[in-house]
Amino acid sequence: MAVIRFEANVPVELSLKYNFGKRVRSQIEGAPDQMMYSTESGDVFYVPQEAEQAISNARVGRGEPLPSRSACRAGKPTLTNMSRLLGGCMIAAIDAAALAREYAHTKGLTLQLTEESIQDLTSTAMIHLQKMADIEARYQVQADRMMERAQQRGGMAA
Repeated sequence: MAVIRFEANVPVELSLKYNFGKRVRSQIEGAPDQMMYSTESGDVFYVPQEAEQAISNARVGRGEPLPSRSACRAGKPTLTNMSRLLGGCMIAAIDAAALAREYAHTKGLTLQLTEESIQDLTSTAMIHLQKMADIEARYQVQADRMMERAQQRGGMAA
């Protein structure tokens, strides 16, 4: 088992072995706890606890590629799953706002949409996705624990 060390602006392709990380104590005295994630290749990586939220937001399941850090090469940003997700939320917000404006017009109303209102809709969509990911992860963790207990009792094959 090797420890993966990330370099700034260098994307790394890896897939998670589990849907969640494990909180571990830092080996550096006085430093805050970290999150440890296992990869399908058997390696591990450590990230600050704050990064756990970004990983959770990416809604990556077991065996799926984890979005790499955004990197710039020759002036072109690397698209990550997170940037695609955020872009998708923004596109959905724009489409929803356009539909709402058309509907309001059929009711004789004028709906004023600004860049700020689109950003608010985008943020709302991202928050909703995060809550859904949290719910899914919670149930997956419970299912994983139930499977482990059943396997320990000899009730299920791995």
